[in-house]
Amino acid sequence: MKERELIILFKISDGDRNAFSKLFENHRLCVSSSNIFYHTIRMVNGKSKMIDRDTYKEYFLNLLNDIKLETPPIDAFIPNEDETVDAVFVVNDCVPEYERIKNRMTLDFFNSALPGANEIRIQVNEKPELMSTILDDLFINFCLFKYLDQIDTIRIQELSNYTPVIEYVVNNITEKDIKNYMNSRRINEEKYRKYCADIFFMPEFSVTCKFFSSDDDTAKSRRGEFPCFDVLTLIKKLATNIVCQSDIYIITAIYLTMSFAIVDISNDNVDGSPCAKYVRDVLSKI
Repeated sequence: MKERELIILFKISDGDRNAFSKLFENHRLCVSSSNIFYHTIRMVNGKSKMIDRDTYKEYFLNLLNDIKLETPPIDAFIPNEDETVDAVFVVNDCVPEYERIKNRMTLDFFNSALPGANEIRIQVNEKPELMSTILDDLFINFCLFKYLDQIDTIRIQELSNYTPVIEYVVNNITEKDIKNYMNSRRINEEKYRKYCADIFFMPEFSVTCKFFSSDDDTAKSRRGEFPCFDVLTLIKKLATNIVCQSDIYIITAIYLTMSFAIVDISNDNVDGSPCAKYVRDVLSKI
């Protein structure tokens, strides 16, 4: 099928296609940024030695939350190349955020943050040299929470950025359009990997797949009477039939429509949500 014919099938004008192209590139940048933060979180999570995540959240999060995140993850945590050191990464104590934590976290300030009987406080007061370990731990946990905030912020930006394409799909792409588009029902895994490798934030994608298809009690409770279907199979079928670049703009919007509908479905607001209604009335029937 020629590109011109496919555009007619999906009713995409040249003007919309050009606009969607720019939004799609912005979407890919959002996904790339989210993946960088996510993979760094996975790398550093649980690597603190004295102050774990829960302790940081209870006693230090509010005390350090006003410090702005400036340093990219790749500069904050340097891969360890010293074979004599048993560590995956080295904390970069020269970055601005570390310096600000260090300047704020005097021994007196540290003691005031923790209860008098806290074991960590007792250990540090007995061995003040442990403050260097404490600073590393605080920096690691500071970054963890900031990176999670960044992912949430990027997701909001992603929705705002791609809203015009999502609205276009919801208002213009019918069940018949999608079924006609899927000429081949045999899944092409190679095309799926080629076109979809960098358009999904995978933790979010996994949540979306599980929400609509899982039989576990939590998913069924959140989904209620909403019809279930296999998101991954649907995306693979769509990717299998890609012929021109504009196809991927629509496929991305179809996925995001499902992802963003979850909140309204969970809150039993299907009829008040265009995305949730579209997933129920169109996508679940493909």
